[in-house]
Amino acid sequence: RLGQQVGVRAADQRQRQAGAGVEQRPEIGRLTIEGGKEGLTQFNERLLALAGAHDLLTRRSWEGADLGELVIEALQPYASQVVVDGPTTPLAPNAAVALAMIFHELATNASKYGALSTEAGRVEVSWTNEGRTRLTLTWRERGGPPTQKPTRSGFGSRLIASSLRGDLSGSAQFDYAPEGLTCVFTIQTPPRPFA
Repeated sequence: RLGQQVGVRAADQRQRQAGAGVEQRPEIGRLTIEGGKEGLTQFNERLLALAGAHDLLTRRSWEGADLGELVIEALQPYASQVVVDGPTTPLAPNAAVALAMIFHELATNASKYGALSTEAGRVEVSWTNEGRTRLTLTWRERGGPPTQKPTRSGFGSRLIASSLRGDLSGSAQFDYAPEGLTCVFTIQTPPRPFA
């Protein structure tokens, strides 16, 4: 068990060093991201979201993470505007990382264009487990400016779609109603029980 703990700590330290190295080399951002300084800022924010997911998993020795804990961690900067509701739902590490990145993208968009861009705005995140192999997760924004369907698909949208197809074996429905965005994710990957 001690050897496993040392291995987990070493992996976490390598991940932190890699993230710090990338953040301190802006030329990497210029080579890999379009959008100049704003693109580099977005890249660094994504790295921080990834690091947050890794921190949560490290606290659990990479045995998985609870969905509720993950949502709270990912949306912590907006805690006063977020309502979280759902049963205990253990996730495998790859699913936890994928969902953390999805929540980061949704929160970023909500803080720019949606409910989190105003003090009165709220986001409700809820989920239900349907059997052992299906999870339905809902992201609902209310109280922000009127929602409009995007005219193009940005990197965040592509990241969400890729995560759903890959690590989560899922799908999403987006409803751009005037009162706020609602996203319903159906994830087929079975949750992983904690050891």
